[in-house]
Amino acid sequence: MKPTAVAVCIAFAAAGCAQTASVSPTVGATSAAIESEGLARFTDVAVPPGAKMDLDRSLLLGAAESWTGRLYLDTSQSVNELFEFYRRTMPKLGWAELTVIRASTSILTFVRDDRVATVQVARSGLLGSSVSITVAPKRGQQQ
Repeated sequence: MKPTAVAVCIAFAAAGCAQTASVSPTVGATSAAIESEGLARFTDVAVPPGAKMDLDRSLLLGAAESWTGRLYLDTSQSVNELFEFYRRTMPKLGWAELTVIRASTSILTFVRDDRVATVQVARSGLLGSSVSITVAPKRGQQQ
C-alpha cells in the first residue's frame, strides 16, 4: 500500500473516532498537546508541578469533576515529596483523608461527596516517581 493511502486511511479512522468520542484528539495533535489538554480537564485532583501524563496507561471517562478511571503521572519528584504534596493539596480541593500508608509504595485514600480517590506513589527510575490516581464512585450505604 502506498504511504499516501496509509495516511488517508489513518486520517479517516481518526476522524471517525473524533465523531464518536468527545475526548478524542484532533488529527495531527502532538502528544504534548494532548497531555496538556488532558491534565487541564481534571481540576478536582492535585497534579504535581511538572508532572507528565502517561497516555498509554491512563484510562479516563468523563471530565471536570465527574470523571472516573485511572490517571498515571510521571514526575521528577521523590516519593516523600509527593506523599507530602498529596496530604497537603487534596484537602484544599475538598477531599477528606481516609487512610494513609507510607511505604516504598505509598497509598493515600481520600473521599469527597460521592467519590473516592486512591493515590499510589512509587519510585520510578533513578530520579523520579510515578503516581497513579484512581477515582471511582463511592458505594452506597447498605440497608
